Amino acid sequence: ALVPTSHTEGWIPLGEWVSTQRDSRSKGTLTPQRIDLLESVPEWAWEARGAKWARSYAALKKYVDRSGDIRIPVGCVEDGVNLYSWANEQRAQRDSLPSSRRAQLEALPGWLWQVKRDAWERNLGLLLDFVAREGHASVPYRHEERGVPLGQWVKAQRSLKTELPDDRRAKLDAVPGWTWES
Repeated sequence: ALVPTSHTEGWIPLGEWVSTQRDSRSKGTLTPQRIDLLESVPEWAWEARGAKWARSYAALKKYVDRSGDIRIPVGCVEDGVNLYSWANEQRAQRDSLPSSRRAQLEALPGWLWQVKRDAWERNLGLLLDFVAREGHASVPYRHEERGVPLGQWVKAQRSLKTELPDDRRAKLDAVPGWTWES
């Protein structure tokens, strides 16, 4: 029932009609019978924007529950929602999102607001966990830590040594047993 305002069904401007019904209810001009009829429409929502967000969030949660991961591939569609684009829109709107929506997103396992920065910090933490458990920082290339290809990440950091910001180089230098040579 989330009809775009510009949508027509045959010659009927259905999107405009739906928008008018929502406005009429908020103005108190719809009869109780018409309100009941509209509410009997599957997935009817008086607040379309909120319903669309809830539908998109439900699709994201479904994906995360199924995959066990918040890493969304480009072009990933779940229940008609382009999750990759939608999640990036939420990240871009972080400061303007209601706190309840921010909390819902942050409750998803592995949610990151700043993907590149936060992922780097997460991976550093995984490296520290590996070192604490294994006693060395020589992560095998094919090793995964909690679903993250940590060995590939370590190799990439070593190859990017001269391009890494000073603070990241310093953090890696502080890892017990870290060497820049594999």
